[in-house]
Amino acid sequence: MRIHSLALLVLAGTAVAQTAVNFTPFGRPCGGDLAGSLVRTASGPVIRFDVSGAAPGSIAVMVIGQQLPAPLPLPNSNCGLLVQPRATLLAQVDGNGAAAFRFPLPPIAPISLDFQAVTIALNRNGRTAESTNGVTLTVR
Repeated sequence: MRIHSLALLVLAGTAVAQTAVNFTPFGRPCGGDLAGSLVRTASGPVIRFDVSGAAPGSIAVMVIGQQLPAPLPLPNSNCGLLVQPRATLLAQVDGNGAAAFRFPLPPIAPISLDFQAVTIALNRNGRTAESTNGVTLTVR
């Protein structure tokens, strides 16, 4: 019984090791850049998205869904929304214009999801919204 369990663990580990994860950028950044990476941690692989060059002190909204056929204009901005929102997460942008989002590696494959960060800030001109480029996450 123990040998069978050990064999299953080895096979499961091999399946995870052979999972291909790709990050493909799309669209034009407008107020920040978004980059994705796969990070190995003690608890397993993690998907990490880093926002850079955003407005310091703004709120970053990570939009998860599928790429829109055409960008939608953001209010009070020349930037566009590239991803149809199916889920969102929030993070604070630090004083250097950076924010990070982490997700566990999806347990299903194949899967393809699109991500974009939209930043919202309040200033003397009112509320402004800017956006990063989009990134397609593909897991096979």
